[in-house]
Amino acid sequence: MCQRITTFAIIAIALMLITDGDNNTSVEHYKVIDGGHVWFDIGYDGSNTSRLIWNFVSRYDIHGTN
Repeated sequence: MCQRITTFAIIAIALMLITDGDNNTSVEHYKVIDGGHVWFDIGYDGSNTSRLIWNFVSRYDIHGTN
């Protein structure tokens, strides 16, 4: 497991990666520090929130990684 915290102006984003799950699965947990429970449409590593989610879930099918 590794964690990276990136700060953009007044927004801090923590990324926690957990890898080597069953069938080569993983978890990517992005947390907006003090963000509450709202949808943030912010950029991170060149992608917006929706793109980050799609990039993650599109790597898997019912059997694990594609």
